[in-house]
Amino acid sequence: SGRRKRKPTDIRVWTPKYFDAVESLARAINRRALPYILREMGIKNLAKASGIKGGTEVFPALRVRLKKNTFLYSFFAPASVLLDVGYVARLEMAEGDAYQRVLRGSRLKDIAEYINKEETFKNSVVISLPKAAVFTCFRKTSVAEVGTLRLPRIPASVWIIDGQHRIYGYAKAKESLIQKPISVVAVRTSSMLDQARIFVDINVNQKPVDKNLVWDLYFRLNPDQYTGVVSQLVRDLAT
Repeated sequence: SGRRKRKPTDIRVWTPKYFDAVESLARAINRRALPYILREMGIKNLAKASGIKGGTEVFPALRVRLKKNTFLYSFFAPASVLLDVGYVARLEMAEGDAYQRVLRGSRLKDIAEYINKEETFKNSVVISLPKAAVFTCFRKTSVAEVGTLRLPRIPASVWIIDGQHRIYGYAKAKESLIQKPISVVAVRTSSMLDQARIFVDINVNQKPVDKNLVWDLYFRLNPDQYTGVVSQLVRDLAT
């Protein structure tokens, strides 16, 4: 009777909303949704289960100490690597501290068009490094440590805090661009709650550029596009 009263710990209950989110994710990124599903099912060997090549990637990197034992890492990584190891803590997953919405297919399409044209982004994505990532310092300067970052190629092991659409936009872009480097800023976090704080700081607390300033620049930046034409027309009317 005592055995019957004991609650099972290996059973997960997924709501219809979760399955809708998984279906939406699969439509957005196709086979790259598989590591997400396997991870949330509790599968241990994700590399073998998802058919992704294992091994370790080594990147030249900078490390800056922020306070006590808190560090910031900066490096460049091919989009293909980030696609293979990335994972997003979606609100629809069965964990209480998740903080991001599911990927939007329409936005991925727009970003893929930008990637096809520009081939890269000028700003960094933000990730949380897994415990298995190791930084080796070769030289210290007055502002940073110069060294290498060893990152195991384990599916769904690198948590994407900011920039999920930029990273997964490469999955929709030309296949020849998937090896293009992406600028990455990395931190180590102890929980999803810490990641959520960083996510909020990036997306809410930092004030965006005034849209009036942006439109005032379009007449020079995009003279042959509708944004540039409208910007020039407004400037002409103002004078």
